[in-house]
Amino acid sequence: MRRAAPISSPAKASRRVHAVARALRDRAGVRTSGFRRDTTLATREDIMRQPHPNTFARIPTSIPTIGMLLVLGLIAGAAPAQAQMDAEVRLGFYTDPDAVSFGGGLITPLTTAEPWMFNPNVEVAIGDFVNVISINPDFHYDFPTGSSMAYWMGAGPAVMFVDRDRGDTDTDFGVNLLAGLGAKHGATRPFVQFKGVISDNSRLALTGGLRF
Repeated sequence: MRRAAPISSPAKASRRVHAVARALRDRAGVRTSGFRRDTTLATREDIMRQPHPNTFARIPTSIPTIGMLLVLGLIAGAAPAQAQMDAEVRLGFYTDPDAVSFGGGLITPLTTAEPWMFNPNVEVAIGDFVNVISINPDFHYDFPTGSSMAYWMGAGPAVMFVDRDRGDTDTDFGVNLLAGLGAKHGATRPFVQFKGVISDNSRLALTGGLRF
């Protein structure tokens, strides 16, 4: 007659169950850890392959290009226009953001006495982190003087297209307050102008240029 196999004690059976469960858990952990490492490496490689949103990489096709086209359009419009309309080019510096600016525009008298002038212009400010196109239909009053220099004060609306290096853009509206001085006579007349822009992000600008 065959003897029955001895029955293990409950304590031994419990230890065996725990040992098997621990072994399965360890094996699963190794596989999961390896999968996570592979996934992490793949994610890093995908990130490295993505283009970095660099401000200077966008410059040739964004703010400066559009601004330059607007400036050239304004200057070209002075040629076929009335004889009293002149063109101008300008360079300057903007605060908030700290940026170098370039631009151009037109200037024409609103009356025959020429105290009131209409000066539509476009300025492009290029900074380290923010680029701005500012479209400015400015008006100013030339004070009557007996000298060869003109002195003026004026104002006008401003529409600013702001491009940040994070990739987001927005439009800001403001009011320009300006004062300047320049030569009255000559085929090429230098000028200097100080401008304050009142907007959500108010800023100051100092520009100088030539009118012709």
